[in-house]
Amino acid sequence: MKVIHLAMSAQGGAGIAASRSVRALRAEGLEAQLWTAHESALGPAVRKAGSSWLRPRIDTLPTRMYPRRQVFSAWSNNWQPSSLSSQINAQKPDVVNLHWIAGGFFSLRELSHFEAPVVWTLHDPWILTGGCHYPDQCRRFTGECGRCPQLGSERSHDLSWFNLRSKRRSLNSVDAFVTPSSWLAELSRSSGSLDVAKLHTIPYGLDGTVYRMGSIQASRRALDLPTEAVVIVAGAQHLGEKRKGCHFLGEAVGQIMREVRRPLIMLLFGSSDGSSLDRWDCEVRRMGTLTDEAQVAQLYNAADLLLLPSLQDNLPNVALEAQACGCPVVGFDTGGLREIIESGVTGAVTEDVSAAGLAVAALDWLRAHPERTRVAQDCRDRFERLFTYPLHARRMRQLYEHVTVADR
Repeated sequence: MKVIHLAMSAQGGAGIAASRSVRALRAEGLEAQLWTAHESALGPAVRKAGSSWLRPRIDTLPTRMYPRRQVFSAWSNNWQPSSLSSQINAQKPDVVNLHWIAGGFFSLRELSHFEAPVVWTLHDPWILTGGCHYPDQCRRFTGECGRCPQLGSERSHDLSWFNLRSKRRSLNSVDAFVTPSSWLAELSRSSGSLDVAKLHTIPYGLDGTVYRMGSIQASRRALDLPTEAVVIVAGAQHLGEKRKGCHFLGEAVGQIMREVRRPLIMLLFGSSDGSSLDRWDCEVRRMGTLTDEAQVAQLYNAADLLLLPSLQDNLPNVALEAQACGCPVVGFDTGGLREIIESGVTGAVTEDVSAAGLAVAALDWLRAHPERTRVAQDCRDRFERLFTYPLHARRMRQLYEHVTVADR
């Protein structure tokens, strides 16, 4: 079976998840290939689609008409036509699997031009909304959008209203929708945008041979970390993105440090352009943007816990990675995080979305589990049950077979 996957990029949370899905499928014998708009690391599994580097910038032009906009995460319009469907049809795939195709990759009106069945893996709620990738507390997408708080708009028929009407007309051309989390599935059902009969929940898969349990002592020696310290790891692709909640970290970690009465070291990865992330009461080691998966796994193996303050997230890759390495996760009870960890067993979630709430949850966890090695196997066991490559690939293959039979 030949499956072409489409994603704007192989980087970022959604791009990484798409790349991993392709690798999992290829390991199971499928002819899977990822087409992206702008990647340099090309090869048998990754191919560059014909798309101009200007498209993402041009895509923002309609949004610039709203000078009072305060976007919670990202915003995409996808209004520009392209010839991508012709390129894909020429390859004669059995299935086309869309991933994060926002940011102007191609117009959704082009969905009806694909000759093969279309499966769309949702990595955020963008498909449900008038343009925002995460709605925060807004639920106007369950109606017609309009008067968009992220655009700062008071008009009923604004850009969000127009985008959502256009988007809903295009979605009839999709044969199946995949949500990695039940949280996103519930949002999809409440939106009125999708045919719920086409909705399937299939979690991400992760390579357990890369992200695996290792010696905490050896990992700390390799990173020059003291054995007696409390080591916390945290990070995001863009630390300054409001949705990721990293602005809570400094205060939360400061409170943790005052209570544990031990040296505390923060391992912080990701890019930052926010000065608010520079104020810390403890030692912070900035790891920058990490692309070496073995290095990322080493961080998890050296840490006592992963602190994850996301305000809204689908099925965060970092939590999956940490659990596979035996590292517990503590975060806010938002999005799909509860589906990754077993609260009280492989980590903890709190409904108190504040720096203090995050600190209390982390402190309670550290006091109840002073030795990380006692819970590491529980974390790994949960990963093995739910998030391995073979399990993900088998579920996706079954779905592909279903849509290809139905299309005949």
